[in-house]
Amino acid sequence: YLAERRILSTAGQTAEASEQATVATIQEALRELGNWFRCSHALLAFWDAPHDHYCLCRYPPLDSDPELPQGILEDSREWSVCPGERLELLANEIVVPEGAGRSVSAEFDLHPHLVRKFQIYNAVGCGIYQDGKPVGRLLLVNRVSPMRPFLLRRLKRVAPAFGRLARHVLVIKAVEHAAYLNGLGEAVGE
Repeated sequence: YLAERRILSTAGQTAEASEQATVATIQEALRELGNWFRCSHALLAFWDAPHDHYCLCRYPPLDSDPELPQGILEDSREWSVCPGERLELLANEIVVPEGAGRSVSAEFDLHPHLVRKFQIYNAVGCGIYQDGKPVGRLLLVNRVSPMRPFLLRRLKRVAPAFGRLARHVLVIKAVEHAAYLNGLGEAVGE
């Protein structure tokens, strides 16, 4: 329960933080989560489909791409593969056959692109919701030992904290988008 408390405490510190500070907080909370669950990767994907924002925060952070410094949100249509039909899952022995399309297995709902990119062999996932509508997915992959049902229950307990952090980033993005559109309107009006 100490790890759970640290995650909830970390997530509660971003009331008026910038996007970069919030992303750093998310990465710190994902690090705690990955260590707690003994997983190789902890991912928080979230989206705002009307504004076409698909974001990913991960631990460990992406460091192989020199164009993307650590602590920066991966904001790309590439992550539109994350929403899926069934956000909550627990699966061991994930295998994607060559040439597989979107539907791979009824046991789990992970796009083959995700499985290949993160070399996923087991995973536990939990949906992030706002007003009953899915806005994100918390995903832990490649645990040293098999995934068990109690891990999904633990993940669901901390998911709302990640939901608050994701919503904070999406609000910042919505404000930036509105300012951009407003600036475009003023430029056209000149």
